[in-house]
Amino acid sequence: MSVLPAPITVDIIFTYRCNLHCPFCDEQPFRREEERRPELTTEEWCRIIDEVSAAHPLQILFTGGEPFIHPGFWQMLDHTVKGNMRFVILSNGTLITKEMAQRLADYKRCDYIQISLDGLEPEHDAIRGKGMFRKAVDAIHYLADAGLQVRVNTVVTPESYTRMPEFAQFLETLPITRYRLNLSNDGKIKDTVPADMFLTIEQLADFLTIMNPLLPQLKKLSPKAGAFAYWDDLLSWEKIQDRTGHSSCSNPWTEASIQPDGLMAPCMTLRDPVFGDLKKSSFLDIWRSEEYEKFRKKIKDGLPLTMPECDGCKYAYYCKRYCPIVCQTKYCRKKLADCLRKRGIEIP
Repeated sequence: MSVLPAPITVDIIFTYRCNLHCPFCDEQPFRREEERRPELTTEEWCRIIDEVSAAHPLQILFTGGEPFIHPGFWQMLDHTVKGNMRFVILSNGTLITKEMAQRLADYKRCDYIQISLDGLEPEHDAIRGKGMFRKAVDAIHYLADAGLQVRVNTVVTPESYTRMPEFAQFLETLPITRYRLNLSNDGKIKDTVPADMFLTIEQLADFLTIMNPLLPQLKKLSPKAGAFAYWDDLLSWEKIQDRTGHSSCSNPWTEASIQPDGLMAPCMTLRDPVFGDLKKSSFLDIWRSEEYEKFRKKIKDGLPLTMPECDGCKYAYYCKRYCPIVCQTKYCRKKLADCLRKRGIEIP
């Protein structure tokens, strides 16, 4: 895969701040006083957005923290639209009002808004706080009523996975276009997330087994994303064995991520390595840098398999071709396949 002249999407993680304190959040470590890094000012962000727009990416994805908590967010959106870029916002939804939804729609440059909803009301509020479920659902309706596309992202936990069939059927009734059922393990470094947030491999097998009969009915579910990416890997492994030199993740070639302090990394999840500082170097110089290209080559060539039992495993392709951070936390597909077979699921 050849590197593009500029990324298609630029993730802007412009604040660590949030009005909630979810235990599985990527940003939790950066909110600790001893690890906190200074955030760019609104003026610095607007300068960077103007510079990014000159490179002509198609889309800016705003995330945090919680975007709507930042006092300069609307000013950043103004610069994004002025630069002829479209935008996406990832939000917990709790601060969105009818008026804000209409203001977002009036830009006429919004691809979608993603709202976090982690289960039915008891499960969601147990994680995010009392009353947060209702606020998030209200936000979904406000945004849809304003004519915006809305997606939902869900983190499946040991406390919620058995109720996911009921929750998925509830999501089908909402005015959304798509939803993902993600695992708290995916993309998380284990020592920053409490252990009780992770499904065991047995629980993941149980989750996939109880969801399997419902899949034909779930029209809005992303069927090959989140937890179901593992399912798809197991069912389609024979089709990809000859795709040498192909990475399962295209982000290093199509996407860049800017952190709250101006450091540039491959994506919003992988914060290390960083390839440059936008306070000191230009956006395109970093995108085309030798360090960035070395990283792309490393991902393309494949990551080393560190356990002896991986030798000869038919699923090794996925482990070699996955993003480095996911490789630290992902489930062994061979063990997952064995667990599913014990539950009567046919796996090639």
